[in-house]
Amino acid sequence: MIFYHKGSFFSRDNIHPGMMTVHPSGFTHGPHPKAFNAATKGGKSETDEVAVMIDARDAVDVAAMPAGVEWDGYVKSWQAPEIKQAAE
Repeated sequence: MIFYHKGSFFSRDNIHPGMMTVHPSGFTHGPHPKAFNAATKGGKSETDEVAVMIDARDAVDVAAMPAGVEWDGYVKSWQAPEIKQAAE
């Protein structure tokens, strides 16, 4: 889990202070495509972010979220645009 406290989050676009992301065990990924492009083509050389990562030894159970709290499109936001359009 990563809790984003403040700043401009380099590794992921559309993440704002106060948000939290959950990264299940075995789900490998690199930076989000927009972040990768910003770093490699945009000349970004440093980050301005404060985040707290919690890495648990044992599995963490996620409780049901109250209405309006979860960003339902988060998982699909990692897909390339052409894959997203085909899925819709």
